[in-house]
Amino acid sequence: MTGKKYDDGKPRTDLLPPLSILAVAGVLGHGAAKYGPDNWRDLDNAKGRYTGAALLHMLQAIAGESYDTESGYHHLAHAICSLTFVLELELEEHDRSSDRRDGTGVVSEDSGGEGVGDRYGVGRS
Repeated sequence: MTGKKYDDGKPRTDLLPPLSILAVAGVLGHGAAKYGPDNWRDLDNAKGRYTGAALLHMLQAIAGESYDTESGYHHLAHAICSLTFVLELELEEHDRSSDRRDGTGVVSEDSGGEGVGDRYGVGRS
Protein backbone atom coordinates (compact mmCIF):
# COMPACT_ATOMS: atom_id res chain seq x y z
CA MET A 1 0.00 0.00 0.00
CA THR A 2 1.30 3.43 -0.92
CA GLY A 3 0.14 6.14 1.40
CA LYS A 4 -0.19 9.81 0.64
CA LYS A 5 0.33 12.84 2.78
CA TYR A 6 -0.02 16.31 1.32
CA ASP A 7 2.40 18.31 3.43
CA ASP A 8 4.16 20.41 0.80
CA GLY A 9 4.49 23.99 1.96
CA LYS A 10 3.90 23.15 5.64
CA PRO A 11 6.49 24.13 8.25
CA ARG A 12 9.30 21.55 8.53
CA THR A 13 9.11 20.97 12.27
CA ASP A 14 11.20 17.85 11.79
CA LEU A 15 14.16 20.20 11.20
CA LEU A 16 13.96 21.79 14.65
CA PRO A 17 17.06 20.98 16.73
CA PRO A 18 15.69 18.88 19.62
CA LEU A 19 18.27 19.68 22.31
CA SER A 20 17.86 23.41 21.78
CA ILE A 21 14.08 23.17 21.78
CA LEU A 22 14.17 21.13 24.99
CA ALA A 23 16.46 23.70 26.63
CA VAL A 24 14.09 26.53 25.67
CA ALA A 25 11.15 24.46 26.95
CA GLY A 26 13.06 24.08 30.22
CA VAL A 27 13.43 27.85 30.47
CA LEU A 28 9.70 28.21 29.78
CA GLY A 29 8.92 25.72 32.56
CA HIS A 30 11.21 27.57 34.97
CA GLY A 31 9.51 30.87 34.12
CA ALA A 32 6.02 29.34 34.43
CA ALA A 33 6.86 27.98 37.89
CA LYS A 34 8.30 31.33 38.99
CA TYR A 35 5.82 33.77 37.42
CA GLY A 36 2.87 31.67 36.21
CA PRO A 37 2.13 30.17 32.78
CA ASP A 38 1.97 32.74 29.97
CA ASN A 39 2.70 35.59 32.39
CA TRP A 40 5.07 37.00 29.76
CA ARG A 41 2.04 38.11 27.73
CA ASP A 42 0.94 40.51 30.49
CA LEU A 43 4.22 42.41 30.87
CA ASP A 44 4.19 46.13 30.11
CA ASN A 45 6.51 46.99 27.19
CA ALA A 46 7.05 43.26 26.69
CA LYS A 47 8.82 43.49 23.33
CA GLY A 48 11.35 46.02 24.57
CA ARG A 49 11.96 44.29 27.87
CA TYR A 50 12.36 40.83 26.33
CA THR A 51 14.66 42.21 23.63
CA GLY A 52 16.79 43.66 26.43
CA ALA A 53 16.69 40.38 28.35
CA ALA A 54 17.77 38.46 25.27
CA LEU A 55 20.68 40.81 24.70
CA LEU A 56 21.75 40.53 28.34
CA HIS A 57 21.75 36.72 28.18
CA MET A 58 23.68 36.78 24.89
CA LEU A 59 26.28 39.12 26.37
CA GLN A 60 26.65 36.90 29.42
CA ALA A 61 27.26 33.92 27.14
CA ILE A 62 29.76 35.90 25.03
CA ALA A 63 31.56 36.93 28.22
CA GLY A 64 32.07 33.25 29.03
CA GLU A 65 29.24 32.54 31.48
CA SER A 66 27.42 29.66 29.80
CA TYR A 67 24.74 28.89 32.37
CA ASP A 68 22.36 31.15 34.28
CA THR A 69 23.10 30.76 37.99
CA GLU A 70 19.45 31.02 39.06
CA SER A 71 17.78 28.65 36.61
CA GLY A 72 20.71 26.43 35.63
CA TYR A 73 19.76 26.73 31.97
CA HIS A 74 22.10 27.97 29.24
CA HIS A 75 22.07 31.73 28.72
CA LEU A 76 21.44 31.18 25.00
CA ALA A 77 18.30 29.16 25.83
CA HIS A 78 17.10 32.16 27.86
CA ALA A 79 17.93 34.50 24.97
CA ILE A 80 16.09 32.32 22.46
CA CYS A 81 13.11 32.10 24.79
CA SER A 82 12.98 35.88 25.13
CA LEU A 83 13.28 36.37 21.37
CA THR A 84 10.53 33.80 20.85
CA PHE A 85 8.26 35.97 22.99
CA VAL A 86 9.17 39.04 20.93
CA LEU A 87 8.55 37.18 17.66
CA GLU A 88 5.22 35.82 18.91
CA LEU A 89 4.04 39.30 19.86
CA GLU A 90 5.20 40.69 16.49
CA LEU A 91 3.41 37.96 14.54
CA GLU A 92 0.25 38.38 16.59
CA GLU A 93 0.27 42.14 15.94
CA HIS A 94 0.62 41.58 12.21
CA ASP A 95 -2.08 38.91 12.24
CA ARG A 96 -4.49 41.30 13.98
CA SER A 97 -3.69 44.16 11.64
CA SER A 98 -4.19 42.23 8.43
CA ASP A 99 -6.84 39.90 7.11
CA ARG A 100 -4.27 38.47 4.65
CA ARG A 101 -2.87 36.11 7.25
CA ASP A 102 -3.87 32.59 8.10
CA GLY A 103 -2.58 32.68 11.68
CA THR A 104 0.87 31.28 10.86
CA GLY A 105 2.63 34.59 10.27
CA VAL A 106 3.13 33.64 6.64
CA VAL A 107 1.58 35.72 3.88
CA SER A 108 -0.27 33.58 1.35
CA GLU A 109 0.83 33.61 -2.29
CA ASP A 110 -2.34 35.37 -3.38
CA SER A 111 -2.37 37.99 -0.62
CA GLY A 112 -0.91 40.66 -2.87
CA GLY A 113 1.11 42.35 -0.16
CA GLU A 114 4.29 42.22 1.82
CA GLY A 115 4.31 40.92 5.34
CA VAL A 116 6.57 39.18 7.80
CA GLY A 117 6.85 36.11 5.61
CA ASP A 118 7.85 38.15 2.58
CA ARG A 119 10.55 40.13 4.38
CA TYR A 120 12.22 37.19 6.07
CA GLY A 121 11.64 34.40 3.60
CA VAL A 122 9.29 32.50 5.92
CA GLY A 123 7.32 29.95 3.99
CA ARG A 124 8.83 30.89 0.65
CA SER A 125 10.87 28.73 -1.68
